[in-house]
Amino acid sequence: MRNIHLISASAGSGKTYSLTEKVFEAVKSGIAPERIMAVTFTNKAAAELKQRIRQRLVQSADGEAGDQVNDMREQAGSLADAYIGTVNSICARLLREFAFEAGDSPAIDIMPEQETARLFRLSVSHVIGRYYDRLSGPARRLGRDGSGSGYSKKPDWQDDVQDIVDLARANGLDQAAVKAMAADSFAGLKQHLGKRRKKLSNASLLKQVRQAID
Repeated sequence: MRNIHLISASAGSGKTYSLTEKVFEAVKSGIAPERIMAVTFTNKAAAELKQRIRQRLVQSADGEAGDQVNDMREQAGSLADAYIGTVNSICARLLREFAFEAGDSPAIDIMPEQETARLFRLSVSHVIGRYYDRLSGPARRLGRDGSGSGYSKKPDWQDDVQDIVDLARANGLDQAAVKAMAADSFAGLKQHLGKRRKKLSNASLLKQVRQAID
């Protein structure tokens, strides 16, 4: 794809202003608003961006004469057709508008977070089931077995799996990268565990417990 501009900066640094000017210049050069796509992260930012662009076009029309005035105001009114919004809203709109071409239903809705978690569990249930017996014991000892209820409910290691997958996808990490990071994490953890003992007698264990209590 051509003519893609990415603006990445911290809050308050002028991203919305820069986007407003870029879209305004594009419309002023003759590009129809419906041929422009501007993506932000929040609905508030998207609404603010659209409003600023509309104001910029109207202000520009006040300084023009004749047909230019009507043209700028028409373009300001056509902003409703522009693809300006969040990633979710724009993708949902594209799926609705091109549903038949994609072979999908036009009845599109954003999936709630609770449903996302349920479907994730369903899709990886066979993998989690393969390791469940091996991990249930350590998870219980570490307090991450999901037991309890209400305020006393413990975290669940299966949620940790989903968090890791979500973070890997968000950061573009493939399977090899995740495995390498897991190895590095475990290597750092081993440094704090001390040497492994092949056998620990009851007497030695009792001695260490008493020392720990003291």
